Amino acid sequence: YLIGKYDLEILTLPRLLISDVEIAQSKTTSVQIPQPGIANILTSGQGYGSLYVEEKNKLKWLYNIPESSTRETLVLLPGSYRVVYRPKSAKESIYTIERPFKIESGSSISVKTF
Repeated sequence: YLIGKYDLEILTLPRLLISDVEIAQSKTTSVQIPQPGIANILTSGQGYGSLYVEEKNKLKWLYNIPESSTRETLVLLPGSYRVVYRPKSAKESIYTIERPFKIESGSSISVKTF
């Protein structure tokens, strides 16, 4: 890389943005990334679901859960998340299920949507 300041986008889930990383001549620059955790999202069958991250009392979309998946394993950075899921057989939004959860570094959690 050329010397100067860079804004980095680390391809994690969610994306990690690090601003103003200084690259100097003949030096190694280290960047610290938090240790992730694992979320196992379990569903009762086919359905429509998404994963959101909670940031400043707002939900930000991260990932769509495949319709045919009954178990999805995701590696996530530490933080607060929410799964929103509705079974394919349910025709009304009243059957939508929301499950908030927290990810901590190095830990694993199972999130059941049934």
